Parts: sequence; structure tokens; C-alpha cells
Amino acid sequence: MTGNHNSIEPVMNLKIEEVVEFPIQTDVPQCFVCGQDNRMGLKLRFSRVSDTCVSTVCTIPDYWTGWGEVMHGGFHAVLLDEAMAWTIFGLLEEKNFVTTEYSVKFKKPVHVNRTVYVYGYILEDDGKKIKVRGEIRDEYNNLLSESIGTILRLKPEFMEKIMKQ
Repeated sequence: MTGNHNSIEPVMNLKIEEVVEFPIQTDVPQCFVCGQDNRMGLKLRFSRVSDTCVSTVCTIPDYWTGWGEVMHGGFHAVLLDEAMAWTIFGLLEEKNFVTTEYSVKFKKPVHVNRTVYVYGYILEDDGKKIKVRGEIRDEYNNLLSESIGTILRLKPEFMEKIMKQ
């Protein structure tokens, strides 16, 4: 796995600004995707691409296979969900939120031992609910899978209660 990327292709007609890697996430060090202390985790690092977009790069390991040399669909969901969450955590600098729903569309197979580019976008923000989008793309900028989700902002005391149950 790697979260370092120097070249990011424009997606969704996005004007790419200076790409800046976010600081290491230390609030939840055991997070499977971005936690740096999870010995089984992916340890991915996300970057700010614009005011509405985050990204990371990931090389798909061979033990993520479903059928043949194709990545299992559950790992699409993991990567897309994390990218959508990082739009809130990284861009909006908010920590009190949950994903309430999201759907995934599989467009093309993702093969193991290949590098993919994972993006998250903020689409709408009404103050309480945030509509977000996730994408997994290949090195040629082909869309491999996509998601649309809803994230709900929570009061800090409610989030704390959830985390301790």
C-alpha cells in the first residue's frame, strides 16, 4: 500500500490545485484504512486535491482477490467509504459524523497487483447532511467503480457516546 502520489490526473473536470498530503490521522490510530498503528491495516494517506476533492493511491495486493485476478467487491466499498469520509475529515476538518448510506456501482474490474487512484468529492452540504461521491480509477483515468453517499453530522457528545458503546 502507498499513499504517496506525485501525479494526479484531472477527474470530473476538476481544476487541480496544489496537492497537499493531510497530516497522519491520530484520532483513531487503529482505523483499518488510515490508522498508522493497525498492524493489519492499509495505512493509507489522503491528500487534498482541491476544496472539494481528496485522493490517495493504493496498490491492490493479491490477497484481495475475489474471482481470479479481480479485486473482491468488498474492498471497493472499503476504499470508497474511506475516500468519502476523508472529504469530511480532511477538507472540512470535522470529526463528528457517520456515513448513513451509500451505494456502489462497479464499472470495470479492478485487478490485483495494480495501482488505483481513489478520490472523494463533496457534492452538496446542507449543514446537517453532506452528499459525497467516491471513485476508483486506473492509471489511464478509467472509472472502475463509484459511490454516492450521505454523511450525517453529529453533536460531539452523541459521537462520543457512539464511540464508547
